[in-house]
Amino acid sequence: MRLERTEESAVPDNSSGASTKPDAYLITATAEQTGGIDRDRLGEWLHPEAHLISFSECGQDQELLLVMPAYGWLRGRLGTFFLEPVAQAPWKARLMLSI
Repeated sequence: MRLERTEESAVPDNSSGASTKPDAYLITATAEQTGGIDRDRLGEWLHPEAHLISFSECGQDQELLLVMPAYGWLRGRLGTFFLEPVAQAPWKARLMLSI
C-alpha cells in the first residue's frame, strides 16, 4: 500500500513518468476544521476502512492523524467530511464538507 500526505507540498512518485493515485492518504484534521469530534464507543464518527493513528485533545482543541482511503469520511460537529482526491493531482486529497 502506498501512502501520500495530503499537504499542498506533497509530490507524486513520478519515477515511472506517470501520476499515481495512492491506496490511502495520511491526513490531519483539527477541531477548527471539523467543529470537533464526538468520539463514541461504536466508532460511528470514522469510516470503517480509515485508521486512527493519533488523537490529541486539550480543552476544546483536537488534532487527529488518520490514514484514510479516497472518499472515506469523518463526522464532526459541523457535519460529515469526505476525503476527495484532487482530479488534476490524484496524489493529493482534501477533506470536503458534505452539503
